[in-house]
Amino acid sequence: MTIDAIVSGILDREGAAYTNDPADHGGPTKYGVTLKAWREAGNSDATAADIEALTEQQACTFYLHVHYWAPGFNKVADPWVQVFLVDTGVLEGVGTAVKMVQQIVGVPADGVLGPVTLAAMADRDPLALKKALLTERMHHLIDCALVDFTHDQVNGCDLKWLHGWANRVLSFL
Repeated sequence: MTIDAIVSGILDREGAAYTNDPADHGGPTKYGVTLKAWREAGNSDATAADIEALTEQQACTFYLHVHYWAPGFNKVADPWVQVFLVDTGVLEGVGTAVKMVQQIVGVPADGVLGPVTLAAMADRDPLALKKALLTERMHHLIDCALVDFTHDQVNGCDLKWLHGWANRVLSFL
């Protein structure tokens, strides 16, 4: 799979609409790019208006740098695993995506996708790795919902989007 196809898939799953739903902890968002993430990517003075004006090309560049090259997902050999980790990074955070795979392959979960993690991934049965990644991501969503439900009953981890997130994970089956 090409990087263009990976980014195109993210944009399809995220949608192009600008949103600023008060129940969404991400705040102002367009193409799945939140104001907080945009600021963390080097645009420290960005405003909600900047996110609303975000172009598709800017979103593509953002995803390439923040969710593909920077975490090292370009080094993942299996195309399915690569796409899945990029998507997990978009929704759950890059560090969470890396730590998930590290826990699965039994290396220290430091959030850095380095040679030890990549070697451990390569030594793993590909089908078993994919199943474990799907399971771990679903568990992450369930854990988020349970913690959220206990503490806030409604908002917390943005429960109103939980079914959509679960469907997104299951679309990788």
